[in-house]
Amino acid sequence: MNVLRLDKTVFEVRSWHDQVSDRPFWLTRTPEERFAAIEFLRQLNYGYVEDPPSLQRVLEVVERSRGQASAAGRRLSGEHP
Repeated sequence: MNVLRLDKTVFEVRSWHDQVSDRPFWLTRTPEERFAAIEFLRQLNYGYVEDPPSLQRVLEVVERSRGQASAAGRRLSGEHP
């Protein structure tokens, strides 16, 4: 497995006026190539994770008695709790 590492000892300061636009280059790339480049930069920045954790999905069921308005519903209708 290839391990990518970022050399944090390299540092360069440039003026915004000296900046060269990469836009023409990236407009010649396919969406798949652009996405792969973004993923590459993400891995460099946050570290490579072979199997990244997914978001936990949580479902909570709240039972209310019939006809009982929620606090948010009372506030919207002008009722006070």
